[in-house]
Amino acid sequence: MRLTMRPVTLSRVVETAYFAERENQFTSQELAEFLKSSPSRGKEIAEETVNIGLLEKTEEHYRSTENCSPFLENVRQNNWMGIHGFMMDYPFYHTFITTLQSIEPATSEEILAALSQSTIPFNEASRQVLCDWGERLCSIQRNIFTNQYFTVTNNPTSLIPVFLETYQSLNIKYGDFQKRYVEIPKIREYVCQNLRISRETFDTRFIQLCMKNIGKIELAGAPVTTHAKRSAKKVKNVHFLELPDTITMKLSSDQYLNGLKVGPKLYYSVAYHGGDLLD
Repeated sequence: MRLTMRPVTLSRVVETAYFAERENQFTSQELAEFLKSSPSRGKEIAEETVNIGLLEKTEEHYRSTENCSPFLENVRQNNWMGIHGFMMDYPFYHTFITTLQSIEPATSEEILAALSQSTIPFNEASRQVLCDWGERLCSIQRNIFTNQYFTVTNNPTSLIPVFLETYQSLNIKYGDFQKRYVEIPKIREYVCQNLRISRETFDTRFIQLCMKNIGKIELAGAPVTTHAKRSAKKVKNVHFLELPDTITMKLSSDQYLNGLKVGPKLYYSVAYHGGDLLD
């Protein structure tokens, strides 16, 4: 009996749930043909989807559980936090999230070391898969500059103190010359980690902050070659895609850090000119 988690991507879980909803019952071979995978991989995916709670097995056949349709409805509505809530009933995912919460922010090595102390067996492959799941679902995020993971809560905490602290720490002095303009992608990553908010939440709230403090906060563009736009570490994302014969989550990774889009303009740097800020 296998004790560790089988490495299955979110897109495979979604495709398997869709196939199960469409078919009354099926074998792992039929699933493999649908997924265009090998028979052994089809069986591996089916067995782990049973553990997740979307399938049930009777002898050599599989069928959907009552969780399958609500799960797919969350996918169709792009309700990633709804999927996160469902996955919290899956022991591997639940243990991964709660372990990260107890040590965050933490590197992948620190996460694996903490998971090794749990009663559920983890290895590097399962750690990688679960970090990927969490990033895709926006339940966790990784500061690409420190490579530390943290859980996302999106609590409505004031942005001002953390923004000013982060801005000052990144506003490097070169002798008597101060940088003044700081890259927004860098500020975003550190503020998100400090407040445990998503990049999308940061952008929404930071634009509001800038609009309320015109003259005190100045946004600026950047040359096309700016280092702020590109990162060695990729930012992961997910998009729902439904076709006539299948449904999936399109997984992608972007090496470019986005600037801040305000109307038709895109900004990559910010300067704080002093004074009290309105929240």
